[in-house]
Amino acid sequence: MMLADVLYDEMSDDYYFVCPCGATGPGWMRWQDANGDAGRHEQQHEDGAR
Repeated sequence: MMLADVLYDEMSDDYYFVCPCGATGPGWMRWQDANGDAGRHEQQHEDGAR
């Protein structure tokens, strides 16, 4: 289940994730990298982090 959304910022030409918990990831050139960050962040939620 994906909680975080991977978004694209045209101004910086970066992809990054945004989670409903308020966390955001760093900007990446590639969607795959930002999506990987999102997956790791969501795993922390599944492991009990708030």
